[in-house]
Amino acid sequence: MVLVYTLLLLGGLIFFHEWGHYLLARANGIHVETFSIGFGPKLFGWKGKAKDGMPPTEYVVAALPLGGYVKMLGYDAGEEIPAHLKEVAFSSKKVWQRFTVVAAGPAFNLILPFIIIFFAGLTKSHDLPPSLGTVTYDGPAWNAGLRPGDTIVGLGDQKIEYWWQVAEFIEDRPGESFAIRWKRGDQEMSAEITPQAFERVVNAKLGITELRGRTGISPVYALPIIHVAPGSPAETAGLKSWDRVIAIDGQPSGRMDGLERVLEESKGRNLSLTVLTFDEKKTAGTTLGVGTTRTVTLPAATEGQEALRGISSAEMIISRVTPGTPAERVGLKPGDKIVNLDGQLVNSWTFFESTIKKSADPDKTFTLEWIRNGQRMRTDAYQLAEVAAPHRLKQDNTRLTMGLQTAMQYASPKLIDHDERLAYALNESWSMTTFQMWLTFKAIGGLITGELSTKELGGPIMIGQMAAETGERGWAWFFQLMAFLSVNLGLINLLPVPVLDGGQIMFLAIETARRRPVSLRTRQIATYVGLAFIALLMVLVFKNDIERLLVG
Repeated sequence: MVLVYTLLLLGGLIFFHEWGHYLLARANGIHVETFSIGFGPKLFGWKGKAKDGMPPTEYVVAALPLGGYVKMLGYDAGEEIPAHLKEVAFSSKKVWQRFTVVAAGPAFNLILPFIIIFFAGLTKSHDLPPSLGTVTYDGPAWNAGLRPGDTIVGLGDQKIEYWWQVAEFIEDRPGESFAIRWKRGDQEMSAEITPQAFERVVNAKLGITELRGRTGISPVYALPIIHVAPGSPAETAGLKSWDRVIAIDGQPSGRMDGLERVLEESKGRNLSLTVLTFDEKKTAGTTLGVGTTRTVTLPAATEGQEALRGISSAEMIISRVTPGTPAERVGLKPGDKIVNLDGQLVNSWTFFESTIKKSADPDKTFTLEWIRNGQRMRTDAYQLAEVAAPHRLKQDNTRLTMGLQTAMQYASPKLIDHDERLAYALNESWSMTTFQMWLTFKAIGGLITGELSTKELGGPIMIGQMAAETGERGWAWFFQLMAFLSVNLGLINLLPVPVLDGGQIMFLAIETARRRPVSLRTRQIATYVGLAFIALLMVLVFKNDIERLLVG
């Protein structure tokens, strides 16, 4: 199956590229002699019908799936053309016509990802609703008045129906104020909000970042797994840290914010809490496995007592510290409660984790504060840890980790029917493809300047390894990979190297400026140089591929 996936992937990319050349050649009245997928010996092929006195086009599948070609009459410099066929020769056409034919291959490769992602988006029949699971304390959303459980219905002048609309609108407006409208029960509320601007690291090796906006909201919510304060009414009632509340007075309880709201509203009366108590509750490596169910009575709060009566979310409680990481070196231990990151109060592990990991920089330090046995502690030297994460494509691969874990569990709201699939598909198609184009431009520039190592380059063997993952990840992965590689193929083909389409475009640009074609001698020399460059590049990528195989 690996061979099948590889041939489908490479064959699809090559076909679409050459099909672009073929269609534009035919549209401009140029006779196509051969349409070939692959190079080298012909495996099989057939001939089309001869029309208007022209020889038939031959369609070929060749043995080496490393490219393809569309052989057009009069394309090669110095080619002799029969008098009766001159009007259908490539060389007889105007510069702009030849340009469209040459540019069509790379253009089709850049169009293909739009098509793939668009149709993938159309298949998305369900999506997350715009309801809030987490609102970071003292963040822009919190200060605007939003709370967990609220549902966003409008941003600026835009009506909101799905979470993807919320994420896109906010991320695209760092530091920009706009109106936000939301519902809490049957009541609609509104305020003005300004997303915080932050730099998200796109590629640490190239130093690529982008400015994005955030307000401290997430659709993900914490399950009601609790932390119990020593000596509190909750502890006296028999509750323990890492218990999960599953019912309140016989009614199911599924969210931590819902539990906190009930505790606040029922301060003056006893509550019957049904909890799931886990057999393994050690804070070092907490395992929230199968436990026992029991019911306890939480007494009403007496005068002066807090409504929560010693119950709080276990979300910010550290369950494990990875040995040898900066987290251990600065003194963090299981059972510590994280309360502050870089001067900002934190009540959400997902926000805490994403804020740190978005830096993607092992040298960046953070100021962290935590509470241990009632004592507040602090460090200005908390960092991400770089650990080995080898995979079959790159054995020396590493990843960044916080060195911290929480045993908290999370859930997302129930998906709703997606009635705006066309708008979603168009948005995803445009944003994802243009982003990949931009990233590829940066990577090509990094290779030219030396910022990116040539070790990162891969060839057909690496593509085959990636295609092989289709069996494990499914066809969605296959088409995602095809879209990614198509962008790379399209942009690389636009490089001004004579044997590539970009080189031919360069010759046409010179011809336009000089009002006469580049000399045959100059084209031949440039072609030899281009062939040498491509040969060296192929040697390099095959060398990288083989080294990956040997190391793996």
